[in-house]
Amino acid sequence: MTPIVKAPVKLTIPLLLAIALFVLLMISSFVKPYGFFIDEVYFLSCARRPALGYIDQPPLSILLLSLVQEIFGDNIHAVRVLPALSMAATVFVTGLITRRLGGGPFSLLLACLAVMVMPVYLLFGSFYSMNAFEPLIWTAVVYFVVKLVQDHDPRNWLPIGILSGIGLEMKHTFCAIWAGPGDRDADIREEEAIMELLAVMGRTGCFFDPAAQPDLADCQ
Repeated sequence: MTPIVKAPVKLTIPLLLAIALFVLLMISSFVKPYGFFIDEVYFLSCARRPALGYIDQPPLSILLLSLVQEIFGDNIHAVRVLPALSMAATVFVTGLITRRLGGGPFSLLLACLAVMVMPVYLLFGSFYSMNAFEPLIWTAVVYFVVKLVQDHDPRNWLPIGILSGIGLEMKHTFCAIWAGPGDRDADIREEEAIMELLAVMGRTGCFFDPAAQPDLADCQ
């Protein structure tokens, strides 16, 4: 008897929900009458002084903001595009994980909706900060960990390591994802060591530059 092979579930639901969330977050930036959030003013000041590190954060989110600032200036809507895109992408990657774990259309809808309406994620996606990017990177790491476990393919350690390095350049607390010791299989120690090396290499580019600290006059 020929076994029945299920066709992969289409990702239409996660894609539509991700687009809907992006539109919702961008609309919110147009209707809010308050201007920049106080943290955004600080980040914009940091972005005027690009550096390899700051006293309270790694450089990557500030370098991205500096690029946006160079192209669009201090346009509030342009500044908030990247956070909205990041949260929308987090919803989509959640769908990828759900499909990997065998979820059908209802599971995709439930999982993506749960992420989409999470209050803290709606907050992170509504203004610019490094917090807007951390959930996406964490979720992407989880996706490749699921692939690693399911496929028994050690090559998945490569994107895990690269994403971990990016995460450490985005926010110091990203290291918490690897804080637990866990059980280590002897067969994957070499690949795990490569992953950790890539993460550390990503982190070594971050230094504290006192000259890059924002001027209080910029925040007024």
